[in-house]
Parts: sequence; C-alpha cells; structure tokens
Amino acid sequence: MELTPDFKIIAQGQNITEILKKNLINLELKDEDGNMADELTLNISSVYKRPKYGDELKVYLGYEETKLTYMGAFKVQTSTIKNKEIMQITATGVDFSGELKVKKSREFVNTNLKAIVSEIASEHLLTPVCDVGINISYIAQHDQSDLAFLQKIANDNQLIFSIKDNNLICVHKKQEKIKYAIDYKDVIDISITHSNKTKYESAKVIYRDTKLNKDKEVEVLEGTPQLILERCCKDDNEAKRIALAALDRVNTGTVTGDLTIPFKVIFAGGILNLSGSLDDGEYGITSVSHTLNSSGFTTTINFEK
Repeated sequence: MELTPDFKIIAQGQNITEILKKNLINLELKDEDGNMADELTLNISSVYKRPKYGDELKVYLGYEETKLTYMGAFKVQTSTIKNKEIMQITATGVDFSGELKVKKSREFVNTNLKAIVSEIASEHLLTPVCDVGINISYIAQHDQSDLAFLQKIANDNQLIFSIKDNNLICVHKKQEKIKYAIDYKDVIDISITHSNKTKYESAKVIYRDTKLNKDKEVEVLEGTPQLILERCCKDDNEAKRIALAALDRVNTGTVTGDLTIPFKVIFAGGILNLSGSLDDGEYGITSVSHTLNSSGFTTTINFEK
C-alpha cells in the first residue's frame, strides 16, 4: 500500500500545518548524535510575517494512514526571503540566544556529576537528564562555555552529552540503545567506505600526582600501537576512565557510510542493523536527515563503526 506523507507543525502553541501544506517547497529535519544541534529547515513558496528569533516550533512527521511521531521542539534562528517569494526558516534544537556558548570560569568542589548537570540545566531553563553517579572532589571550568565543559566531561568518561527537546542529557554511552533493522532491498541509495585508520590496542595516561609530587603512568589493555595521553587527573581510577574513553573515541570510524530509505522514524544515537548486503552488521548512527518535498519523503542515515 502506498502511504501518503504527512506532517504537523505547532508554532508558539498555534497549529500552522494547513497554511504550510499549501505552500511548502521542502522540509528537512536533521537529528544529530552528541552535542551537535538538531536542525529544522523550511522552504515556503510564499512570504509570511517573519517568525521571531527564538520562537518554538514543535514538529511531527509520518503518514496519513498511520499516526504522526513527535520529532522534537526547535527554536527559530533565521528567516530569509529569497527572490521576493520564497521564505526559508531555520531552527535548531538548542537555543543559542542564551549563555550556553558564553565562556566562564568557576569551580565545583565535593559534588557529583548529577548535581553539576542539574545546576547548569537550571541556569538555562532546561530539564536535567543524568543517570551517572560519578563523585567529583574538584573540577574547574576555566574559560570554557557550559557546552564545551560538559562535552569534555562526557568525552573523558564515555558518556553521551546532548541537548534535545529542552532536555540537557548526560547519560552512559553503554546504555541499551534502540536498534533499527534495515534490509538492503529496501534501500534507495547507499555508500560505505572502509579505511585503514590506525586501531590502538592500548592506552597510557600520564598525570601529575600532586600529593606525591611526581608523575604517574596508568595503562589500560595490552598491545601496540599504544595511545599516549597527558592529562590532569585526581587518581588512577579517573586516569583509567579517561584512557578507556579515549581509546573508544579514536578507534571509532574505521567504517563509515550513509544510506537513504523511504521515510522511517529513526533517531541518531541508535544502532543500525544492516542485512542483505556485503557489509552486514551493526553500526552506530551518527545523524539522521528526514526530507519531505515534491520528489518524495525520505530518511538518510549516516553511520560508522
């Protein structure tokens, strides 16, 4: 059965779907894994009153024959009028009009990651989502934005940090992820690249033990080549966490690809289970783009392992 593409958009609490349907040229929604901002782009074949910077757009996608799926809330960033008759609106899942990207210097003492995430979330009127109970005796945010500060903590501890749908999220990377099964015969287009990127078998962290006033070395796993890092750590346990996270980060991306299928509800951060091809297996989904225009309704997935 051929399905009919459908969508719904709520702007500042008002349903503007029917107005947009009459004049929509294309809609593209890009969902990013990690701290990259999700983005919505609308091109409309008519000039309306410009939306205000920061206006909220809630987006739903799907088919008329099935229920629509809520895809998230977006804050208007730009509105552009082209050729006197086309309006382009871009909106992101993160409102950069606030202080998220403003550099700060401060210290957090005798606390934990949940408390830090909650404090920063409250400063930006976001809801904290954190399942990590790491105790932190001391950490400094030195001339860093809140985005950069939290991303560094996430990178050093194998965590996922993102801001989606007004939630500030910092969760375990190893948590159960949603799996999406895709058969090669259902793919419209696909590209997969294998590279000879160096795979590190072990890692060593060198840090200064301020109590003993000497340098210490902590190694994880065995074999060569070995990844060597110099970091500030409070103890061996933190050094081990940083070493494992760094290994995971640098060893990802030996296989990368993208594929396009008819629209399907898929979110970045999940697992692609590809079958029926020469490259069957599981891949981490790094980004997803949903596109609706006169040519059709498609989903493009970028993935790696």
